Amino acid sequence: MSEDNAAELGVFATRLEHLFQTVHPKNRGPYTNREVADEINEASGRKVLSHTYIWQLRTGKRDKPSHDRVVALAEFFGVSQDYFSDDDVAARTDAQLAEVAILRDRGVKGLALRAEGLSQKTIQSFIAMMDNAREMEGLPAVDEQ
Repeated sequence: MSEDNAAELGVFATRLEHLFQTVHPKNRGPYTNREVADEINEASGRKVLSHTYIWQLRTGKRDKPSHDRVVALAEFFGVSQDYFSDDDVAARTDAQLAEVAILRDRGVKGLALRAEGLSQKTIQSFIAMMDNAREMEGLPAVDEQ
């Protein structure tokens, strides 16, 4: 989403849309508005959100959901409710979501699981091989911070 589109939509819609595009199970695309509404309503035992209302929030047609609705959306996507209102929380959360997406989408978790139990010397050998592969493919070195 471009910065112009984000400015037009508003903060809440932009952040909610980012969650839809980022937080979803492996091997499938984003949740639908109906899936989110149905799961939230089922978990709460009452109708908290409709799929139409979620669409309105995502498109900026509505931008001030009640506290209960913010909490329900935050819980569904596994983020703090402050994600929608606090720039620092949103930035930290987005960075964490990016890391999770990489692990989910690129099979990195499988590599990590396979490394469990190997000696530190063997793990260092694999790291060196991966660094060489990145270099051969013209990718930048990894900064492990």
